Amino acid sequence: MIVEAIHLVNIKSYIDETISFREGINCILGLNGSGKSTLIEAIGVGLFNYNRYKNINQMIRYKEKRGLIEVDFIAEDNRRYQVSRTLRTQGGSVKLIDLENNSVVCEGNENVYPAIKKNLKISKTKEFSKMFEEIIAVPQGEFVSAFLLTPANRKENFDKLFELHVYKETANKLKELNDFLKDQYIIVLEKEIIDLEAQLKPYNERKQQEKSILSELNKMQKTLAKDQITMAELKNKKTMLEVLKKELDEARNNVLVISEKEQMIEKELLQKHENLKASEEATSLVKANKEKYLKHQVNEKKISHLEHAFDESLALEKAAKNLEKVMEVSLANINNFTEQIYSFEVEEKQKKEAYESSKKQALMEQSELEENEKNLEELRVIFRSHRSEVEAKKQALQDAQQRYTYAATKAELIPNYEADFESKIALEIQELNDKSKANDDLLEVLKELEKKRNYLEKDIETARENATRSEGGMCPFLHEKCKNINEVSLVQYFDGIAQKIKQKIDAISEEIQAKKEASFNPKELAILVAEATKKQLTYQQDLKQKEELLLELKQSFFEQDEGASSLEDLLKSIHESLERETESIQELDQETLELERKFTEHTTLVNTQKLRNSRTNILIEETEKELKKLSHQLRDLEAKQLHEKRKNDEASVSYHSMKETLDRGATIKEELDALKQENRNLDEAKNTYIANEKKAKEYSQIAAFIKKAESEQQSLKDQKQGIHLALENLELEYSEKQYEQTLKDYQTVVEVVSGTKATIAEKELQLKELRAMIAYMDGLILQKQEKEEHLANRNNLGDFLQKMRKVYTELPSRLSTAYREYISVAATKLYREISKENVGIEMAEDYQVRILDGMNADTYKTMEQLSGGEQMSVAIAIRLSMLRHLSGVDIYFLDEPTINLDALRRVQVASVIQEAANELSQLFVISHDDTFDDITENIVKIVKTDQVSRKV
Repeated sequence: MIVEAIHLVNIKSYIDETISFREGINCILGLNGSGKSTLIEAIGVGLFNYNRYKNINQMIRYKEKRGLIEVDFIAEDNRRYQVSRTLRTQGGSVKLIDLENNSVVCEGNENVYPAIKKNLKISKTKEFSKMFEEIIAVPQGEFVSAFLLTPANRKENFDKLFELHVYKETANKLKELNDFLKDQYIIVLEKEIIDLEAQLKPYNERKQQEKSILSELNKMQKTLAKDQITMAELKNKKTMLEVLKKELDEARNNVLVISEKEQMIEKELLQKHENLKASEEATSLVKANKEKYLKHQVNEKKISHLEHAFDESLALEKAAKNLEKVMEVSLANINNFTEQIYSFEVEEKQKKEAYESSKKQALMEQSELEENEKNLEELRVIFRSHRSEVEAKKQALQDAQQRYTYAATKAELIPNYEADFESKIALEIQELNDKSKANDDLLEVLKELEKKRNYLEKDIETARENATRSEGGMCPFLHEKCKNINEVSLVQYFDGIAQKIKQKIDAISEEIQAKKEASFNPKELAILVAEATKKQLTYQQDLKQKEELLLELKQSFFEQDEGASSLEDLLKSIHESLERETESIQELDQETLELERKFTEHTTLVNTQKLRNSRTNILIEETEKELKKLSHQLRDLEAKQLHEKRKNDEASVSYHSMKETLDRGATIKEELDALKQENRNLDEAKNTYIANEKKAKEYSQIAAFIKKAESEQQSLKDQKQGIHLALENLELEYSEKQYEQTLKDYQTVVEVVSGTKATIAEKELQLKELRAMIAYMDGLILQKQEKEEHLANRNNLGDFLQKMRKVYTELPSRLSTAYREYISVAATKLYREISKENVGIEMAEDYQVRILDGMNADTYKTMEQLSGGEQMSVAIAIRLSMLRHLSGVDIYFLDEPTINLDALRRVQVASVIQEAANELSQLFVISHDDTFDDITENIVKIVKTDQVSRKV
């Protein structure tokens, strides 16, 4: 991968800057705080989704709402791509663009960075952003500090860096999984198998019971078959006798039914003969009155027709009276319309005169209004120009006040220091450094004293051991009787030596105690020095901030005295100037108010004239509408008058026609009365005819019924005679005694068969239950076999998990050894080129870095014992050795690699970096000095002016 360029818009101190890079070494130069590290962070954010802030929006430039990072790079497929990442105060977006065809490949964090990782062919599982922070671009402050942690923290840190903690976590998870497997499966399966074995104990006994029941059922079914044959024969005999009995009962019942039918037919014949006689009498009456009945019907039709004609005559008379009233109303309406037409003609003439007068007045008012509007427009131009000038001055004053308020607030946040603060803090740092140096000397003396005391303590132990060995006068050295000193004197001799040594130890302990009380904890002194240095740095930063603010104010308020000696004097001068400008604007506001008052008065006058002119126009329009309305009403009245005249003429014609018709219908009433009187005389004959007509028509029906009933009566007699003959034959064939005996024998056999069937059913039920139990046990046997197989599989799985856990438990140590050996060899090679010393680098089990003497492997120094320059050289050698092994990428960032190095080592480091760059596609070196000018042609120099970083 090769990073070609980066484009930053509103990112921290960058406003809009594009910086190009090349293959090989790219040196980014600039003073501290110029914005060099921002370039590394921006590349990390764009390419690796790296973010060292709590909120990535902190990278947006102060007071801006949007920032843009665009990184152009060449991927492993040799195509040019661009990551475009937009930062906003609320939300953000990222997309990957193929620059070859200017198309968007994908969008969103969840798609872009997996695509980059895949395109760069990075197979490492480490989180993409962590890879950048921990390996590719280690922050300046953590470059060396990671090797100076406590052993426990250092081991934890490097284990995570090498991802060895994953194997430890996997081993713990395998243990949890194995415990879970044992608790949830193996123990449960073992218990279930024991339970199944207990349930299967009666299995053989149940199988024997099944065999016994099957034998009994076989015997019972043979007996049942014989009894069922006997039962079938008796059932057939019983059925035949029941059929004979049923036929005998039916024959006897039929005789009774036929007798009842004969009696019923006899009664009906008597009744129908009486009805036939009454029908003959009704027929005679109908024939006698038929002629009068028909005459009555003809008269009814004539009466109905004459009554209808009479009703029409009455209605016509009523309509004639109504027409007389209509003609009277119509004449009155014609007279009324004539009067209204005259009145509207007079009103129309008056309205026309008023309309002409209003039009003349409107022309005069319009001319006066146009003149006043012209004057108002001239006044509006003057007022707007003056108001714009005032608003511009107000806005300028408001901007200046905001700048002043911001500067004053910023100035208040900068603390005031005493005049000699800098010299005092420098003196304090010097005193602390002197005290630290003296303390170091004192600690060295303490170490020598403690070492001397340790030797003396070993001597006193030796003397006491010799005293013990000397018991009995034995020499502790020759292991034989001492010839020079007797037994008692030998013990006393060694005790005396121990006493003298004890006195020396006590004296040294007192001296150690005194020096300890006089000494200080080096860490506490280092903290005090760091705090004092921080105060000095804070003072310098505040002083610089104060100078920058003073320069910024002089540039912002250029009309002020640029020769102001202090920030306070300049703020006071600006404040007085702003107050004067405020008073000037207040006077302009008064002038604006006066102009506004005149403009308002003239506007009111014009609006009043517009209103009056509008009212006149409205009056003209209303008069014109009224004229049109009067004309329309006049035409309506004339049309209504014509309509009423026509209506009156039509009514007059209709009325004369009705009068002629009424004269011809006077004779209808007399004819109608004569017909009604004739029908009253015929009513008795009509009623007699109607009363007997229905009964006369029944005669033929009654005669036909009598004939049919007599025929049916003869048929019943013949049937009764045939049934008597069949009844005599059935009584000869059927025997009641034989039927009862057959029924008794059948019931006995049925009971025997039912009992046998019940016993068989009971045995079959027992057999079914027994077989169900056996089948259940067969299922339990299968379950037991299945669970035993599962148990064997789970045990095999448990053994496998145990073995895997052992592998993963031992793997971190083995991998750590391999990693450390690989890095130690590679780092040794690099460090020898940097230091030009025959030394080796070794990483211990707790990742303690040891610098071995090339001639004597037992002699070594640790990182804590090296100078700052040596620590940086060792760190560079190790970091470069770890890069390709851990990241899988071929670019690297070195942030201030020569800090704390002397000139010679800086040159040596530059040479090593140049050689290391041969194995990388790109190497970025961030530095504040010119050490790397000779090893690269691509030098990017960054400067920061007025809080804005840019490339020069």
